[in-house]
Amino acid sequence: MAALDAVLVVDDDEFVLSVVSRMLAKQAARVLTASDGQAARRMLGETRFELVVCDLKMPGLDGIELLRDFAELQAGAALILMSSADAKTLRAAEQLAQARQLRILGSLQKPVTSTALEQLIAHMAEPARAPAAAAAVSGEVSLAELRAGLAADEIEVYMQPKLGLRSGRLAGAEALARWRRPDGRLLLPGAFVPLAERSGLADVLTQQVVRRALAAQQAWRAEGLDIPVSVNLPIDSLDHLDLPEQLSAELARHGTAPDRLILEITESGVLRDLARSLDVVTRLRLRGYRLSIDDFGTGYSSLEQLQRFPFSELKIDRAFVHGAAQDPRRRSIAESSIRLARDLQLKTCAEGVETEADYELMRELGCELVQGYYVARAMPPQELPRWALAREAVLRG
Repeated sequence: MAALDAVLVVDDDEFVLSVVSRMLAKQAARVLTASDGQAARRMLGETRFELVVCDLKMPGLDGIELLRDFAELQAGAALILMSSADAKTLRAAEQLAQARQLRILGSLQKPVTSTALEQLIAHMAEPARAPAAAAAVSGEVSLAELRAGLAADEIEVYMQPKLGLRSGRLAGAEALARWRRPDGRLLLPGAFVPLAERSGLADVLTQQVVRRALAAQQAWRAEGLDIPVSVNLPIDSLDHLDLPEQLSAELARHGTAPDRLILEITESGVLRDLARSLDVVTRLRLRGYRLSIDDFGTGYSSLEQLQRFPFSELKIDRAFVHGAAQDPRRRSIAESSIRLARDLQLKTCAEGVETEADYELMRELGCELVQGYYVARAMPPQELPRWALAREAVLRG
């Protein structure tokens, strides 16, 4: 990695400032220091830094308070947190930085070692991931624009491969919504899905995604690729008693069997009528559809839904997958989720597998399927057959 231009170290302990600054001197053209949060805030407003290493516990303005202004003062700068606090507190601070959509590289417990610091700085060579809500879009999307986009059938799908961990082969794909604007911009889900859900347009959006996904699947079969496709289904869609008929009509138009479509039920909405929802999901299962509980562990009622509905798959949320090899708490949650799924005879899929360590840990824990950047990024559906052939070539050596 090329040398950094400017780095800021923030700590109220002069000894720590001196030691960490010396560690960074080999990797940065300039290393500046601030001995308290107020001074750091002034410097963040005056100088552009590539990296900020910040203590959490300082008198006056502490590191947590400094994070409130960080995004505005230093958009794009990487951040490393350090503290003598326990690992749980450091992890909470990392999650706060992520919630504020900051580029957090990680955290360090004091005393800081050069090896640990260098390992975190090495992550700067990885491409920064745009916050989901802002990715690929500038400015707000209006409800009128969304209505017009849906009416014009501007929704596309990109496909993210799922690998079987035992075979290493392509075992399925998830259809992820994209919105192709008339000016050519491609908007990611965070730019329009929440608006669709708030405005009563989620059903229309879901219908377009299902139709696009089944069309892609039909084209793949013509090329000799036959894999199941997953689509997201907001839980409030289960309020529609005619949902099984709607889906079956789409499958018939595309020549697809029900067991080739996996419905990933999310908890983004509200379960308004339990009886109607149980009516719908039971009929879906009787027709051969597979149901997956999506983002398991993040919803308030995940366990309640798990015992209510006839799921066939459990998807472990990325929050408990990425970094679990280094975080005992995440590993414990992932491991217990896989064990629970096994006891309930559910297939398991881990999302958010972004590193080799994530991949190997999921294999070690007995997870069956994985998806994430380490496997492949989402791609236009016409590219998936070529990707699958390339994957097979790698496996054959």
